[in-house]
Amino acid sequence: MTAIHIKGLQVDDGQKTLLQALDFTIHPGTALTLIGESGSGKSLLAHALMGTLPAPLTGRGEMVSGGRHHNLADTPRLRTLWGRELAMLPQEPVLALDPTMGLLAQVEEGWLPGGKEARSRARAALERLGLAGREGAFVHQLSGGMAQRAAFAAATLGEARLLVADEPTKGLDSRAAARLGALLLGYLARGRHLLTITHDLSLARALGGWVLVVKGGEIVEQGPAERVLHTPSHAYTRALLAAEPSAWPEAAVPPTGDWLIRGKGLAMGYGAQPLFTGLDLALAQGERMAIMAPSGAGKSTLGNVLLGLQRPLQGEVLRRALFPKSTIKPQLPQPQVTVTLGAF
Repeated sequence: MTAIHIKGLQVDDGQKTLLQALDFTIHPGTALTLIGESGSGKSLLAHALMGTLPAPLTGRGEMVSGGRHHNLADTPRLRTLWGRELAMLPQEPVLALDPTMGLLAQVEEGWLPGGKEARSRARAALERLGLAGREGAFVHQLSGGMAQRAAFAAATLGEARLLVADEPTKGLDSRAAARLGALLLGYLARGRHLLTITHDLSLARALGGWVLVVKGGEIVEQGPAERVLHTPSHAYTRALLAAEPSAWPEAAVPPTGDWLIRGKGLAMGYGAQPLFTGLDLALAQGERMAIMAPSGAGKSTLGNVLLGLQRPLQGEVLRRALFPKSTIKPQLPQPQVTVTLGAF
C-alpha cells in the first residue's frame, strides 16, 4: 500500500479558524498518533477527515489516497468512502453502537457486499476478539472493554484503507486498554494505515511510529514517538508529559481517622451474574482508595451503590460528615457465587 497524504486540512466555524492548515503523511504499517489537551483540535481533525463535522463547522483541504484526490470540503463524497477507504473507531463505543441491535448484526454491516460472507466474517471476527457466545448480546449487556472490541470488529471488518481511532482507550481499565493497544498493533502489522487520537500517552508509546503534538489547532511538535515522548523539545509537550499521573509527585495526606462512608456486607449482581458479595470497606477523611479490577467486574456498580444510585442485593451503606446519614437496605436475595474485585 502507498502512503496517505493530508494536505492543508483546516476547520472553521464561519468566523474563526479552529484547526490551522495541517499537512501530514500516514505510512502503511506505521502509527501516526495525535496528542494534546482537550480542546486542542484533535477530534476536529478526525471528523474533518470522515466528513462528520457538525454544522456550522466546515472542513477544507485534500486527502490523497491510492492515487486519488479527495476534497475534504465535499462531505457527501467523503461519506461514500466509508467502509472502503475510511473507517472510524469512535469514542464511547457503548454510545456509538446501536442499542437495538445484537452484536453480530451490527458487525456484519461492516462488510459492504453483505450476504452470507458478511455474517461469516463477522462471526469469525467476534470469535477472534474473545466475544464468541455474545453474538446476540446488546450493548448494555457488555463491559466497556467488550464494547470497544465489538466496535473494533465493526470498524475493521470492511478492511478500509485508513482507520481513524478517536480516544480508543477512553474509559477502559489498564488491562482492557492494553488489549486494545495490541489489536491496533496487529492492525498495523497487516500493513494498514492508522491515525490515532489520544490523551493516553502510554498508548502512544506502545504504538510507536510518528507523533504529532497539537495545541490550539496547530502542530507544535512532531517526530518519532521515542523522541517526542521521552525527550520533547517543546515546552507544551513537556507539560503534557508532566501531567501524566505516573509523573505526579507523591503527596501523602494522612487520614484523620474519621470515616466518611462505610459499606458492610455488600453484595451485587445482575440476574444470574454475580459481581461481588460480602464486601466490607470504609473510607476515612483524607484517605484515598483505588478499586482495580477487569472490565465487567463491578467497579462502576460498586461506585453507584456507594453513591446511593443503586440498591445492593445485600448489606448496607452508611454515610456521615458531608453526606446525610442514611442506610440502604437490600431488597433482593444474595447471589450464590463470590467474585472478588481486588484489594481494598
